[in-house]
Amino acid sequence: AFNSTTFTTGDGISIDDFCMINPPSVDIGVSAILNPTPIWGAGQISQVNLQVHNYGCDSITNFDVFYTVNGGTPVGPTLYSGPPIPPNGNAVVLCPQDTTPSGIYTFCGYTSLVTDGDHTNDTLCVQLKGIPVVPVTYCNDFDSSGADWTAIPSPIGNTNWELGTPN
Repeated sequence: AFNSTTFTTGDGISIDDFCMINPPSVDIGVSAILNPTPIWGAGQISQVNLQVHNYGCDSITNFDVFYTVNGGTPVGPTLYSGPPIPPNGNAVVLCPQDTTPSGIYTFCGYTSLVTDGDHTNDTLCVQLKGIPVVPVTYCNDFDSSGADWTAIPSPIGNTNWELGTPN
């Protein structure tokens, strides 16, 4: 309830220019990008898992899901034909895998349904990063020089390290 005090001049509280509308019956959109993760190895294969949310009043099934990388060619459609998603419910859609590009890139997931009553919430875009994957080529058998290792006494017993061929 609204109220006012005797210390306020005028009407105290005013409300003007608002409206309330019913949500559309059918309204589905991507609400979260679960995979790929924010940082992944460049050139590596990543699962693509998108969470969709039913913003409408009716249960929904049989709609398409797509994704794009840096605004490129859409990947999909992936048809969701699982159990009906109730109003305000979520489901996870498993899309085709993606190869992670190098550097910062834009990943967008979106739904496509002809009868969708509100297309403003169909798409979700995030900035992700593909980090370089470099092979580790360093090897050491600890027999060539004592300059690149140090023996430290073990706190749990006698452990002796020495340069040379093991006994």
